[in-house]
Amino acid sequence: MSSVDMRGRGDLLEGELAALEDGLMALPPYLEPLDIVSLDGFLCGVLLSPHPVIPAQWLPAVFDWNFGESGVEVFDDGHPDWGRSRAPILAALVLRRYAAIDVALSGEGWFSPIVAVPVDARGVPVSRGKPAIQEALGSWVLGFEHAQDLFPGLGDLRAPGLPDLMACLLRHLPEQTEEELACTKALDQEHPLVTLDEAIEDLVETVVAIAQLSRGARKTVEYPHP
Repeated sequence: MSSVDMRGRGDLLEGELAALEDGLMALPPYLEPLDIVSLDGFLCGVLLSPHPVIPAQWLPAVFDWNFGESGVEVFDDGHPDWGRSRAPILAALVLRRYAAIDVALSGEGWFSPIVAVPVDARGVPVSRGKPAIQEALGSWVLGFEHAQDLFPGLGDLRAPGLPDLMACLLRHLPEQTEEELACTKALDQEHPLVTLDEAIEDLVETVVAIAQLSRGARKTVEYPHP
């Protein structure tokens, strides 16, 4: 089991963040929503697109990982308890977190991610070692990667240093390709991360650096829906 690290609540109050987490978990069974940690990574991934992505394009993917593939409308009014009542409330909370991250990246150049802190069999938080770090950050990076899959403009940038920055994030993925494993091994040797605090700081610095590259190259054209 793991618990949500409240350092990532941004402009959401503690109760609102808990309501968002519970709301995502309680969605109708025909949906496959992001969890609260992967959602945070996903929002960062959307914000780092060099092409503007409007909420109408990315918000459905928050509530259904494979949105569009099942043929089911995410905001289906045929399910009044979801489509007409819960959906707007959850969407408003998601948009507030999205805006908070956007403001932080644009102004302070720093943000506080929501991560899952692993706990041992006694319920004591585990904050050291590669397994703990990967468990804490893996879901966050999966969400970030999912945004890149849906809106792949970042991968088209030919910015110096961008591949290395991306590798610093992908090192936390629970499943990796052979190429990613090779990069992770090299990073673990050249820049080992011992504690979760170190890993979170490294993740934030990496995202901020990518944001500077992507926003410097941002175009004004609207990114087409995949």
